[in-house]
Amino acid sequence: GLKWGNYGGYAFDFIKALQGKRKFASAQFRQDAAAGKLPNVSWVYAPHDASEHPPDPNDAGNPLVGNVTHGMQWTVDQVNAVVQGGLWPKTAIFVTWDDWGGWLDHVDPPNVEQWKHDPINLVTKYRDNLKSLSGIYIDCGWRDQYHIHYGSRILSARLAAAGIRHRYEEFDDDHSDVDYRMDRSLPFLYRALKP
Repeated sequence: GLKWGNYGGYAFDFIKALQGKRKFASAQFRQDAAAGKLPNVSWVYAPHDASEHPPDPNDAGNPLVGNVTHGMQWTVDQVNAVVQGGLWPKTAIFVTWDDWGGWLDHVDPPNVEQWKHDPINLVTKYRDNLKSLSGIYIDCGWRDQYHIHYGSRILSARLAAAGIRHRYEEFDDDHSDVDYRMDRSLPFLYRALKP
């Protein structure tokens, strides 16, 4: 099998079966990488003083916490160690951050969610066109992984408030592999379109 190592990552502490196996200090990653001796799969977690989170009052004594330049340099140093150890040609690196946008400046971010073409907002504008349709069928799983059922419920309510006939159904599923729902939608559409 593949060898793996956990360098400073606390997430592995919650996997009881591992019980601390293959766990090393964050600083060990850079040494192993520079020596060209990393496990096949490595998880490396920055030490607390390389955190790019905004400082917490509990960190008042450590000026490096929340120093974005310091945190970025730590990440660069890890990648450079992989290169130095000759591992770059056979390495995939995934860098993730969990920051919540706590760094603010005086510039308001652009509003990218205009929702101009959201069907919910178009019901009133196209009311007459929608009323002229032979049938409108909407269905969705109430366990949808993207929560489309919430928007679908609002759309159905807007259609009803506008006096637009439609059929709305929810079912106990998500939106993957739901071809079986065609047994309900196609007969409805056939009857609606039948001359």
